[in-house]
Amino acid sequence: MNFSLIIPAYNEFHNLQILLPRIQYISDNIIVIDPGTNDGTKSLCDKYSIVWLKQNSKGKGNALLEAVENAKYDVVCFIDADLAHDPSIIKKLVAPILAGDVLHVSGSRMLGGSSELFADADHFIRLLGSLIINYAISFKFGWKMTDCQNGFRALDKKFLKNLKLNSAHTTIEQELVGKTLASGNIVLEIPAHEFSRISGVSKINVFKHGWAYVASLLSILLTKSIPINKIDASQIKNKYSYDWWIEN
Repeated sequence: MNFSLIIPAYNEFHNLQILLPRIQYISDNIIVIDPGTNDGTKSLCDKYSIVWLKQNSKGKGNALLEAVENAKYDVVCFIDADLAHDPSIIKKLVAPILAGDVLHVSGSRMLGGSSELFADADHFIRLLGSLIINYAISFKFGWKMTDCQNGFRALDKKFLKNLKLNSAHTTIEQELVGKTLASGNIVLEIPAHEFSRISGVSKINVFKHGWAYVASLLSILLTKSIPINKIDASQIKNKYSYDWWIEN
C-alpha cells in the first residue's frame, strides 16, 4: 500500500512517544508536522526515521495543507497525534481510494463509538453541535453523514488540492466534507472508535472556536453543488460496509 501518513502535532511529544512506534512501519512516508515547539518531537521523529516538518503558518488546517505539499504518494491519510485513533483502521481508510472506488474516506465516531464525547459538559456541547452540523450537511447534499469533524480520514491528494480549501484551523475537516459532497463525490464513512486522550489537552475550545464552525457551516450550505449519483454511491457504500450499523 503506497500512501503518505500525515500527523499534525502541537505539544504532543508524550503521545507521539506511544504513537510513533505503533505506526513506524505502516508507510515509508510518515510526516509529522509541528510549529517547532522544541519539545523533543524532531528528535523522536529522527529516532524512528519519520519525516519532521516545521510548520510555517498557524493552525491545524495550514499544517495539513503544508504537509500534503510534501507528501510522497498520491493518497494521503490524516491521523491526530492525541492517540484518539486506532492505527489498525488506517489501511481500511486508504484501501477504497487505492482501489479507485472513492476519493475521500473518513472514520466515524458515531459509527465506531467514542470514549471521550461524553466525558464532560464541554464534550457534550461539542456533541450537540456536531449532530446539528452532520444533519445540516446531510440534508444539503442528500448524503448521510455521521461525523463531519473527525481528524481521521484519507483522500486522493490531487482531488484534495483541487478542492481549494480555505480553513486555517480545525474547521478543515468540515470543509473537506462539504467541498467533497459539493463536487458530486461522496465521503465514505467507516466505523472508527475514538479513544480518550492520554496526555495533554484538546486544542479545541467550544466557546472560543464555536463561531468558526458556524461560519464554515453557513459557507458550506450556500455552496453550489453537483448532484451525487445515488445508485453508484450506494453500491460503493455497500461494498465497504464493515458493520451493519453503517447502513442508512
